[in-house]
This record gives sequence, structure tokens and C-alpha cells, in this order.
Amino acid sequence: MQTREQENKLNKNELLSTIWLLIIAGHETTVNYIEKSTSFLF
Repeated sequence: MQTREQENKLNKNELLSTIWLLIIAGHETTVNYIEKSTSFLF
């Protein structure tokens, strides 16, 4: 039987997927911000 603490932990694949998602989401947001700022200037 697993303890409640062990049930809430991410396994290695889940952790890597979450990190990858945060990297991609951050990159996409930055690219969109730069694009909109540049188009606003011109």
C-alpha cells in the first residue's frame, strides 16, 4: 500500500513532460510578445 505522499509525487516521465511544457509555453509567449511589439512599432 502506498502512502498518500508517494501518490502525489510525479514519476520521471511526468516531471520531464511538465518541464518541457513550461519551456515551450514560455517560448511561445515570448515570441508572440516580440512579434506584436514589433508590428506595433511599424
